[in-house]
Amino acid sequence: MGSTSSPFVITGLTNGVNYDIQIKAINAIGESNATASTTGSPYENVITLSTLGVAQNEDFNTLASSGTSNILALGWFINEIGTSSNDTYSANTGSSSAGNTYSYGTDSDRALRRALFGFCKSILGSENKE
Repeated sequence: MGSTSSPFVITGLTNGVNYDIQIKAINAIGESNATASTTGSPYENVITLSTLGVAQNEDFNTLASSGTSNILALGWFINEIGTSSNDTYSANTGSSSAGNTYSYGTDSDRALRRALFGFCKSILGSENKE
């Protein structure tokens, strides 16, 4: 595949099919060992807008209600910046003011929120298509 650009995009994959990926560096000095294998499946992670100018309702009820997670509603992304960043969110009751990304609420009515405080700043975003 040979590329020096970053990020490297692997094309020709099929959504929903698992692929095992390893990375190896090769240069004039030689070749590195391959990284540990990781398995993943591509999918189109976007929110499809049916009509422009019409509000899109989002359901965050699949967010974790305990512990931490990096699984978000379709089309949503977290980007955390700072020394405490980890691109995950924590389930919380709303009592914490520590800088992090949180899911709040009951299992049937959850919300995604960021607390901009301390050593972690969260940026929430979505990717949309018509």
